Amino acid sequence: MGKKTLRNKNRIGNFLLSFQWLFWISHSRPIFMVIFAFILVIKSWALESLPNENLNDQNYQILFNKIEKMRQTLAQSAQSSGPCSGKVSENCSFLEICKNFSGSEKEAYLYQDNKGHQLPNYPLLSTVSQAEACLQKPFLKAPIQDPFLYPEQFINAGKAGGKKELKRNRNKLEKEKRRAQEIFKDAQEKTISMLHKKGNPSNLGQIEALIARVKSVRLESAELGDGEVTLSAAGCEMPNAFYQRESDKVVLCPQVLNLPEGTLFQILSHELGHSIDPCTLAFSYSKNKMLGYTQNTSEFFFGANEKYEISLPAFSPQSLPIKNVLSCLESNKEMDLEVPSQSVLIQNIKKEMASDPENPYLEARVEQVSKNYNQYKYCSAISGQENIQEAFADWVSAEALNEKVSNQVNASQNKKVTFEFQLFMAGIDCENIKKASSEWASDLKHDQKNKCIDIKSTLADNSEAAKRTHPKSQDRVDQILLTKPENRKALGCLQSQTAAHGKNCEL
Repeated sequence: MGKKTLRNKNRIGNFLLSFQWLFWISHSRPIFMVIFAFILVIKSWALESLPNENLNDQNYQILFNKIEKMRQTLAQSAQSSGPCSGKVSENCSFLEICKNFSGSEKEAYLYQDNKGHQLPNYPLLSTVSQAEACLQKPFLKAPIQDPFLYPEQFINAGKAGGKKELKRNRNKLEKEKRRAQEIFKDAQEKTISMLHKKGNPSNLGQIEALIARVKSVRLESAELGDGEVTLSAAGCEMPNAFYQRESDKVVLCPQVLNLPEGTLFQILSHELGHSIDPCTLAFSYSKNKMLGYTQNTSEFFFGANEKYEISLPAFSPQSLPIKNVLSCLESNKEMDLEVPSQSVLIQNIKKEMASDPENPYLEARVEQVSKNYNQYKYCSAISGQENIQEAFADWVSAEALNEKVSNQVNASQNKKVTFEFQLFMAGIDCENIKKASSEWASDLKHDQKNKCIDIKSTLADNSEAAKRTHPKSQDRVDQILLTKPENRKALGCLQSQTAAHGKNCEL
């Protein structure tokens, strides 16, 4: 291949990569992962791959009846749901949390506090949404009247059940937005307080730099707009929350606003953790009067620019204030968080190139890893790995909770918040919950000639995909959250029972 052709090929590869990496380095992976992201894709795929004529009347009616029965089960359980309290034995663990869902695996809600804030059964609801897509003709009404599950009930009077219900839904949305701001402020204060306590004469400057980063973050609730299109554009086609690196803000979707206090505290403190995770710290930020703090993303492509007025300086991996925590997390073999070396990454890419020599993306990737590894090795755009960023954000949220419960004298409130803190992770990853949704998916299987998507296989595939971007939920609880002494105390755990848990990493 001539040098000119090779140069052109590399330019094409770098052009393609620039768009992909611009997204990777500017967004943290949403905490709600990819496990529900495929719902809209499945809806469109089902409509394309399942023409009406492929379902004979008998098969269509069988499928319709099964789905209608599931919808009725969800509706009945939603109507009868009420407050419940979490129970954890003194042998604290993720598996102990899962026992709380025994008997409610096929209900619409897995938990509800005494103020009506609920944890939905997301895997089961996802299964029903996929099944509905297979029918091609949508049901006129959602199975449950809950605008936090079906945001169109915030927008459309018909979907809400009338103008009066629509007004009530919108009032509740504004109320929950205000609550979310209060919880965000609390999470921010607890994170800052925790960092202050980690300070000493030798690291004071670094600690102040981390605090400045946490203070700079603002919370934004996604706008509803005209519904699905606007929400999808905002990253809210599913229950979601994420830290947006380029604009230094946490975006909260309407679907998560009615979660219990402890669950929302976990989500928000985790996303705040991304403001000081090792990838975010690799970039500097400038302050703009109109836009607030913005990431200097061009550093990744062109290096530092002296024209910038830097408000929040960047750190190299060698100078990271959090390097002790990262080293501790990476040493936990249970979680498999170690970032590959530069030589291993290049070697792996070259193996791919051997089987696909004409792929311009791979050649450009070798160039970028060679050029940017030293500064950006903790960014998934370089390492191809996001688990270390997510584990660090979990560490921050666990520390923030530890700070919260250590300063609160109400033991019952501490136990409630700490129990709720684990609920989202448990609600999507407990085996009994996944088994229930899998059973419903299996019941929907019918003659393959009808080309309806295999929902059970899709659930399994997306569960595996989630593991590639986040540590396993069991590890997030057992290896990070429950290593903090005050969190264990709040739950009433045996203080001597530490064998099942990881090392308590310190800054």
